Amino acid sequence: QVAELSTDGRLLRTIALDGVRDPEGISHVQGHTYVISDEHSHSMYWVQIGPDTARVSVAGQPSLRLGIDTVHNSGFEGVSWDSRHDRLYVVKEKLPLRVLVIQGLDVSGRSSGFSIDISEWKSSRAASLFMSDLSSLTLHEPTGHLLLLSDESALVVEYAPDGQPIGMM
Repeated sequence: QVAELSTDGRLLRTIALDGVRDPEGISHVQGHTYVISDEHSHSMYWVQIGPDTARVSVAGQPSLRLGIDTVHNSGFEGVSWDSRHDRLYVVKEKLPLRVLVIQGLDVSGRSSGFSIDISEWKSSRAASLFMSDLSSLTLHEPTGHLLLLSDESALVVEYAPDGQPIGMM
């Protein structure tokens, strides 16, 4: 299910989620459109969640499946939409750790074709990320900073837009 919280952490509502076996991340895209990652199917689903939505099904909804490095329970975890550049960031948990950037997605549904580009984001300073897993990520749009979360390493690392690590908790 999807849980909606207030900014002070109060539970506002839960929304039943049908057709996703292992939901891991959710990100607001625009209007009532959200993207939800499903680790089990290695897919991202675009769904509509409005103020009165009580149940969401991914059946028949736009989706993107990435069959890259498919390993059971080490798939795609967090997602974060970059509305300034119309791109989706996706983290792969491990084996190997990956931060993918997907561009060319038609979130408006008005395009008659597609031109998708998938690239791998890497830190400009580190040969590899110094975490043992990636659990989630968030793009802070006002600054363009990318925050990566590792459950196993108990770290949040903040990266500047050029990939330089600039902070860690």
